[in-house]
Amino acid sequence: MLEFQTQTIEPDITVLKFTGRMHLGNRLSDAERAAGNLIAEGKRKLVLDMAGVDYIDSAALGMLLVTTGNMEKAGGKVVLAGAVTRVLDIIRITHTGDVLKLHDSVEAAAKALAG
Repeated sequence: MLEFQTQTIEPDITVLKFTGRMHLGNRLSDAERAAGNLIAEGKRKLVLDMAGVDYIDSAALGMLLVTTGNMEKAGGKVVLAGAVTRVLDIIRITHTGDVLKLHDSVEAAAKALAG
């Protein structure tokens, strides 16, 4: 089951940390809504911490892309952090790495957003 939690680092960087499997279902819808709410609240620097995710399907990939697009429309940035090989393979196979900016860790992602 997909779990997620939000935390703030730096003064203006929000981290949405995911654990479990990201796939079509209510929990993915809840996660997409949570990300949308952060954008609506005015958050403009968002790290999606994927280190605890061992699987994504096409619906989850769509959610990541929609969240990234919505944030860009609002004038902000989304970056992904810590994706495991299985998730990285999906991003590579689907050629979505140009849109989904990847970093090895939350720290590296936060540094990229802060700079």
